Amino acid sequence: MKSDDLSQGGGKLMSKGMVKGPLYLAVKNLLLEHIRAGRFEKVLPTEYELCKLYNVSRPTIRSALQELRNDNIIRRVQGRGTFINRSGQQLKVRIDKFKGFYQLIQDSGHIPSVKEIGNSEFKGLQLDSDLPDIFFQGKIVLFERIVYGDDIPAVYLKEFIPKNYILENAALHNLSNSIYDLVYEITGEKIHYTVSEIVPTVPDETVSELFNIKMNTPLVMIKEKHFNINDNVIVYSEVYLNNISTIRLHVLRSD
Repeated sequence: MKSDDLSQGGGKLMSKGMVKGPLYLAVKNLLLEHIRAGRFEKVLPTEYELCKLYNVSRPTIRSALQELRNDNIIRRVQGRGTFINRSGQQLKVRIDKFKGFYQLIQDSGHIPSVKEIGNSEFKGLQLDSDLPDIFFQGKIVLFERIVYGDDIPAVYLKEFIPKNYILENAALHNLSNSIYDLVYEITGEKIHYTVSEIVPTVPDETVSELFNIKMNTPLVMIKEKHFNINDNVIVYSEVYLNNISTIRLHVLRSD
């Protein structure tokens, strides 16, 4: 790859002020883009060369490279350099890495958008779930969103949160937030871990209308329990997947 091409790619990213979040993640994504485009062959340039090409510091490059190593995109061989794993770089979206469906659709190569269906309150809500009784005490707030891929409805999200966990005057400001960011924004608590169950289902009237499909159309549904640091369920999610061609998941298994 020509160094001019790399310099322009890195400079364009920095000069337009497009960086959101940590700089090393922006550099990681740009590096990955260049790897997938074939601009590198088997070996990456040295850290020093990458610093010059992307106009960033050495700690930033090292953090970006570490992220790529964590994702099995590259491997470092002592004394020989940093090599590209061609099989690893094909794993565009790993199921153990993604947090939100908006980002998942975007990383799958489609244009995401999101719409809020509405928020509502329930009391004594009964769900098809083995949630602990404490979850059903008092009022529960339901947040509903639908995520589109290329303007086609792809994911319908229902997030059930006990009202006692929700901060006063809390509101969802960023519809594209993952459930992890959403929960922290409106409750002040972090999700410590999530237990998911993937089940086949057919849509009810509401879901069929949102997806514009027949009621007997097979769908994939994910039931998720999100636990806080104290092992209490603070959110229950129901996720309906419609246009699964916009969602590509890969699983990386290792010991």
